Amino acid sequence: MTTTFLIKKIAPIASNYDFLVAVPLHKKRLKERKFNQAVLICKFLKKEFPHFKFYPDLLIRTKFTKTQTSLNKKQREKNLQNIFEIKEKYCQKIIGKNILLIDDVITTGNTLNGCAKILKKVKSKKITIVTIAKTVFFN
Repeated sequence: MTTTFLIKKIAPIASNYDFLVAVPLHKKRLKERKFNQAVLICKFLKKEFPHFKFYPDLLIRTKFTKTQTSLNKKQREKNLQNIFEIKEKYCQKIIGKNILLIDDVITTGNTLNGCAKILKKVKSKKITIVTIAKTVFFN
């Protein structure tokens, strides 16, 4: 059901985008988990929309950080400062391109914002965030 919903939401805008970019996990976290959920979503979307370019290693996480789930907003911001980079070999490829930035869940948006800033820094044209779910906090 989630996959059908995702396809229906992306189909009307898919032709406006060139790249799928997955929010990266640090290699240590990837080793623990054995998979990156954002990469799995991108691979699924690539099958449905073959025109997208997708390089699983385009965006990399350079520092191992605490999981965001146990941190407050200020701690989350500090935890994610300067931890994302684009692999040099891809920098020229994304200049002027429209990107769908993919993650599984958005909580505060700090992770996605950090990724988007790096993509904008190398002059990608437009970045749109796509997630499967959004965390909602109740007081």
